[in-house]
Amino acid sequence: SPPQAMGIVFEWIKDAKRMRKPAKATAQNRIRISSHRKSKRITENGTQSRTDADMTTMRKLESELKCGLCRRWLCQPLLLPCGHSLCQSCCSSILLLPADEVASLTGGGDSSDQMSVASEADSGVSLPTSTASGSGSSRPGSSCYQLHQQQHHQQHLLGAVASPSSPSAVGFLCPTCRRPVLLPGGIDRSSSLRNLLPRNLALERLVGKFAQQSHQSQSDLHQPQQQQLCQLCDPCETGQSPLPAELVCEQCEMYYCQRCAEKSHPSSVSAPKHNLQPASCGRELLLQKQARRSSVCQEHRQETLGSYCLACRGPVCPLCAQTVRHQGHEIVPLQTACKSAKTELSVQLQSLSEKAKIGSEFHQQLKSSPERIKANCESMSEIIAGQFDSLIEALQSKKQVMLSQLQSEQEHKTRLIRDQAAHCGSVLSRTTSLLQFCVEMLKETDPAAFLLVSNSLLHRAVHAESVFKKDIDLRPRVSHEFEIRLDVEPVLVAINSLTFTEHKVPPAPVIIAERSHAENNTVTVCWSPCPGSQAEFYTLEMDDGRGAGFKRCYRGPETICCVQGLQFDTVYQARVKAHNTAGESAYSDFVKLRTAGRAFFQFSQKNRTRSWCSLIRA
Repeated sequence: SPPQAMGIVFEWIKDAKRMRKPAKATAQNRIRISSHRKSKRITENGTQSRTDADMTTMRKLESELKCGLCRRWLCQPLLLPCGHSLCQSCCSSILLLPADEVASLTGGGDSSDQMSVASEADSGVSLPTSTASGSGSSRPGSSCYQLHQQQHHQQHLLGAVASPSSPSAVGFLCPTCRRPVLLPGGIDRSSSLRNLLPRNLALERLVGKFAQQSHQSQSDLHQPQQQQLCQLCDPCETGQSPLPAELVCEQCEMYYCQRCAEKSHPSSVSAPKHNLQPASCGRELLLQKQARRSSVCQEHRQETLGSYCLACRGPVCPLCAQTVRHQGHEIVPLQTACKSAKTELSVQLQSLSEKAKIGSEFHQQLKSSPERIKANCESMSEIIAGQFDSLIEALQSKKQVMLSQLQSEQEHKTRLIRDQAAHCGSVLSRTTSLLQFCVEMLKETDPAAFLLVSNSLLHRAVHAESVFKKDIDLRPRVSHEFEIRLDVEPVLVAINSLTFTEHKVPPAPVIIAERSHAENNTVTVCWSPCPGSQAEFYTLEMDDGRGAGFKRCYRGPETICCVQGLQFDTVYQARVKAHNTAGESAYSDFVKLRTAGRAFFQFSQKNRTRSWCSLIRA
């Protein structure tokens, strides 16, 4: 009935009000809420710390995880012989020229042109000159077809190369290190890249890992595949850049635009098992297929790659190991080979890491050098200003001239130090990036994938260490001190001839070991000053090794000293330093001299006189 219905409605309203009414917060609830908020803040702080650490690692690895051509995340990276990687689409877009076209571009025929063909860093390859037409389209005579026309700064990165010794070999230059990548000619370009350049699965996983950790959106993560270009579009025929890919074939492992798919891809009748999917799914499909295929032998599909041939430097299955091709080769388990390769790379990275640590400390010193130079300059300026203030008014103009010279010297020193610091920082950045990249690659769990890149990583680490030694000089180019003094002694008539006079601290003298010796309980030390040294006197110090430290034995202008009355059977260490009015030098290198074990004498057979002889124990 209506009254009963109204009563039910009122009850519902009361229940709804009770549900909306906030419950009284008890002490236990308040503690529980406070603990939850605190744990939430701790979790957020921990997440933020991990994010900051990931972003720091990301910045260090950025040069290793991005394509050297398109400057985007590596997509389906192919491993080049030099150890760098490029996107598969970028490799496919490079125009490969045969040797005869390269010869025609260079003028071919005379000896000078032949020399230019083989002049690229004595590598047997050449970089032909680009002659792009005004329309902006590429033609067979251009040195390289650019993947993205809007990136004009990439015009110098790529070049078609050819080997004079092997006319059928074509290739390109690695955009990162400019080393030639030679491929056999006469075959399909996309097939050549797919068959001759291995897929760098370890790097591909690493790119995906760090792209996700950088909190990019899903569209940003797969930006390279959204920009994936058709691998069959020929710029020489169309005069335009390759069209964006719309389809990907899981069996062909190639990207097609709609036009090339209709023109070149097998029909469903002739190839019923070929599965065309949207290009946006290509990355996942090809990566999954490559991961499954990497652990299966390509010749014996039913066998798994569980061993490694040390001679051929590649994984093999049990059936491959029994073939003639691997006869007599040393075959080891895949895990053992992977562990050995990781160990070898770790040892090399340890050595490179020590060099990087020393370079980092030196870099910090260089960065702080301008402040020390500035402080020394200010101190010197005060001294010079005080000296000029004590002179008559006629010296005021001269004071400004000399302070200006000092300021110029400061700018010169600062400029040299900053240039050296910038160079050191550049080398350290590349070294740190390679170190971090190799460390991350050591975490690779797929032995086959790691072994694929281990040799190139080792070669890059060895090369980086040798380059590190040559590129970084662990000494500042200029001194932090100002080796100048102001002479205030000249008379007033010589004011206009006043100038700075150099007054250097003398360098450390050199002890002449051949002329230094111990005889009985007497030690003779002989030293020589460095050429051009302005030393006024020297200090000789000796230490008997009994914990008392060095004690001064001589101070004077002589360069030889004989110290008598020493302990027998004792090894003494001697060192010398030079002095002048500018200061004192560093100590020379130590020389160790042992006195005789006991005192003795003998008669000389020549003149029948007594003489002391020395006894030096080995």
